[in-house]
Amino acid sequence: MVVGSGLVMSFQWRNTHETMEPHSPTPPPHPPKKHHTPNPNLVLFDQVEEHTIKKETPKTNKVTMKKIILITLALFSLLTTGRGEEQSPNQTFIDKALEQVNAGNLRGALEMYLGVAENLKTEKDLGIHVNVYNDLGVVYRRLNMNDSAIYYYNKAFDTAVKLNDKEWLTALSLNLSVFYHNLNHYNDAARYADIAVKYVGQQEDESLVFYAYQLASSMKTEVKDYDRALQYARKAWAMADGSEGNDDLRLRCIPPLTSVFDAKGQTDSVLHYINI
Repeated sequence: MVVGSGLVMSFQWRNTHETMEPHSPTPPPHPPKKHHTPNPNLVLFDQVEEHTIKKETPKTNKVTMKKIILITLALFSLLTTGRGEEQSPNQTFIDKALEQVNAGNLRGALEMYLGVAENLKTEKDLGIHVNVYNDLGVVYRRLNMNDSAIYYYNKAFDTAVKLNDKEWLTALSLNLSVFYHNLNHYNDAARYADIAVKYVGQQEDESLVFYAYQLASSMKTEVKDYDRALQYARKAWAMADGSEGNDDLRLRCIPPLTSVFDAKGQTDSVLHYINI
């Protein structure tokens, strides 16, 4: 699935989107594929927040933005009919909406995503449907409009199940885990983190695999499932401490590892990872 938008992750991880809390897992860049699969530079990942933000009501100029998008898409369709164009015209607006997210203009991004969503009935690539619904889930969540967020996350997840796309199912499970964590529903957050790990084991994108284990270890620590948290944390550490080693990734593994060992009273193990 080649996802054309969303927050991206890359194995050298530099988060260019939101600043995460000190102990929060940092989302990776996006994963690439055959149909519209999450492209490691195009999937929108949500992030853990420590405090609930004040609900914003998007002040969108619905008529203007939607008309512009729908008219442009209609013209594009007329101009490219029969020319064998491979890229969906919706992708251009998805990319532009992602730029608005990264610039902090959530309201502008929301208008664009909603405009594209209205045009999806003519979009044959279901991967693009997943992409738009996922990104709408993230944007609505960041605006603290949780009913709309979960509605679009569920639409994205159901469509990804139809596609049997493991990368999208992983990415969506991670976003749902973060969604529930930010609502202080830690058991649900841990459950979706487990689901993400189940799917992530069936793919090769290293950045996504690392992020899944890293986030899952933190979520399992929250519910005091220390054995499973340690299992996930050690897998993330093994990837970070691989043949070439990555100090930044190792640092991201330290909080859940030290939390588990501290809870178990294994101070020697804590010192081992801190001093390594």
